[in-house]
Formats: sequence, C-alpha cells, structure tokens
Amino acid sequence: MSKVLKTLSFLVLSSAFVTSAFAADKVPMPKDAKLLTKAEIMAAYGGKKVNWSHPNGDKVYGYAVFDAAMTTNSGEWHAGKNHGKFANNVISFDGDVYCLNKNKPDQYCAVVYQAGDTFFENNPKSGKNQSVNKIAP
Repeated sequence: MSKVLKTLSFLVLSSAFVTSAFAADKVPMPKDAKLLTKAEIMAAYGGKKVNWSHPNGDKVYGYAVFDAAMTTNSGEWHAGKNHGKFANNVISFDGDVYCLNKNKPDQYCAVVYQAGDTFFENNPKSGKNQSVNKIAP
C-alpha cells in the first residue's frame, strides 16, 4: 500500500474514532420519557435547586434555584474557564411550555420530559434537547 493510501486510511479511521468519541458525550432522551404538564413541572422544580447541563449543545452547565411559586429562578453557570451568576429570571408558562424571560433577547422556552430522576428540556419548536437536569440532593 502506498504511503498516501496509508495516510488516508489513518485519517478516515481517526476521524471515525473522534466522531464516535464526541457522539458518546450526547445524552439521548429515553423513549419512555414522560412529557410533563405545567402542574408537574411546578411540582418538580418549585422550591428546589436544579443542576443543569447542555451536553448536547454548548456544554455550559450550572444550577438554578427556583422559588416555590415558580415565578423566578437564580443561579450560576460555567462555560470552560468562564462562569457567572444570574438572578431573577422571570418564569412564565404558555400552556405546558415553560419560559424564562419571555419576549426578551435572552428568552428560553422548553417542554419538559422526565425519565426517572432526569429531566430533559427540549425546544418546543424544533424538539431538540436544550438541557439535561437533575434535582440537587
């Protein structure tokens, strides 16, 4: 085999390995995950600290503390060497879609699914996963 062919074979195999290694970081939502209603989201998150991460997107992670009435949340985020705090995100609901800071530039909306002790927040329009969450002990 020529040196060029060996190099190309190595690159293809390396590329496949790297792709599969990064794919392993993805967190798939189980097929049996249950779509939560507004009342179930409020019961799950209200008054609790929620650890969240974006393993299927920008890799940012942190925690949010929701007030008991589910009107605001505050917390901390980490992105590589960067980190910060956020406070008083306003929570609203549009049916069973939960939103933070609705109608503002930093708006975030999600439908929430639960599988066991894990919550999956998906974009209500695209269905893509935005966040994987667990209630903090």
